[in-house]
Amino acid sequence: MTLSRIVFHCTDQDLFDLFIRCLSRQVLVTPLRNDQVLQTRYFRGYRISNSSPDAAAISRAYYKEINTEHNSKLMDYLCVNWIMVHDELATRTLEYLGVTNIDIRRDKDWLAHAHDSLENKGYMDAAAEVARALALDYPVEDILTILSILSVDFEEQSELRQCIEGEFRRVHDDPRHLQAALAKQQTHLMGCLDDIKRRRTEED
Repeated sequence: MTLSRIVFHCTDQDLFDLFIRCLSRQVLVTPLRNDQVLQTRYFRGYRISNSSPDAAAISRAYYKEINTEHNSKLMDYLCVNWIMVHDELATRTLEYLGVTNIDIRRDKDWLAHAHDSLENKGYMDAAAEVARALALDYPVEDILTILSILSVDFEEQSELRQCIEGEFRRVHDDPRHLQAALAKQQTHLMGCLDDIKRRRTEED
């Protein structure tokens, strides 16, 4: 997976911080351990360990590295690992884009398939459709991030973000959608209660 443009979730410090928080310590420090230039630029004299530098400092450093030094290799690495953590969200997003039967952990061409689908559907229309479909199941930050990664070839990054956030708000402001979400939660809770009752009966 190779990203050719700095996507919008990497240009907003707050969204980038949330993005970084999803990644493991090992993922965060690997670029520093493997790239002496990167480590020296931001953490000269540091001993990279399980606690130092902390995640907030790494986030600030990587944000600057991507936006000032245009380090697309680092951005690619972070995005790939974020996708691996959010593979269910990524798979669902691809399905809404019409890209099915794809294993993102094995298929190296999945991003190219997503780009083709977005281009054919139109980036704004496709992003709006995905945002509406996922709005009740995922936080807006996750939806923004996955669509940001997938929209690397789209120039109007700011407009795309506004579109996604607008669709998310519209879904949450619609009482019909909220009612459907509550019904879904109730069904899930009832299923959990039934499982508990069944296990207790089996134990007795």
